Amino acid sequence: MGRVIEINKYGRNKKGFRKGMVKPRFKFGVTFAGYVTIIIIFALSLVYLMQTNRTATYGFEVKKYDQRIEELEKERQELELEAAKLRSTNRIKENLDQLNMIEVDPTKITYYEVTRNLAKN
Repeated sequence: MGRVIEINKYGRNKKGFRKGMVKPRFKFGVTFAGYVTIIIIFALSLVYLMQTNRTATYGFEVKKYDQRIEELEKERQELELEAAKLRSTNRIKENLDQLNMIEVDPTKITYYEVTRNLAKN
């Protein structure tokens, strides 16, 4: 299937110009198609390996971030528990002196609320 290219050379022969024959460098035959197929398979394999590697790397990063999220969730729960303990009434009663607070008699609170409500009306 190789094509032959004719090139005119210097000088003449009986029929006119003397012609030389030059064959093309590449033949597009079965061998060339085999080489091209091998190169394409190699390139596709390389791309597949690159994508697999990238996916594995992202998987490790996601796992690392998931572990960090779990650690932060545990820390948040511990802080919420500590905040609830600090806000509890028993804790406040124990630390009245440190907080500069005094304990109020419940009857005085009721009297104050009643007189305040009467004053508004």
